[in-house]
Parts: sequence; C-alpha cells; structure tokens
Amino acid sequence: MLVNNERGALARIAAEIGEADANISHVSMEDGESKDMTKIHFTIQIDDRVHLARIIRNVKHLNGVSKIRREYA
Repeated sequence: MLVNNERGALARIAAEIGEADANISHVSMEDGESKDMTKIHFTIQIDDRVHLARIIRNVKHLNGVSKIRREYA
C-alpha cells in the first residue's frame, strides 16, 4: 500500500488489521513515488476472501492511506 510518510501511519494500519482479527506475519517498507509517500508491504493471515475484502475496505478509509492493492505470493 502507499501511505503518507507521517508519524503513526504504520501504527494506525497495523491496529486496524489487528482489530479485524488478522495476523500480520511480515512487514516491509520502502520509499514511495515521492519523499512524502512510503510503500508498506504486509503479509497477513486471513480466514477467507470476505475477511480480506473487509480488511482492505477498512484500511483504505484510514487517514493517510493513498492506495492499497492485493499482491499474490
């Protein structure tokens, strides 16, 4: 996902994922398209596609989240 590079962004996203009863098994970060943005990659354990859709919808609405997409492993 692409997020604003600001204090607390990672914490807000991780909290939202945790509140949705998903487990974060891996997180990595890299510079985004500009110095104001950061790419964050989460590997999460979910129950099913409906669970994933709910998590994506909730995270997408968080302040500072610009773009989110699913990547297949």
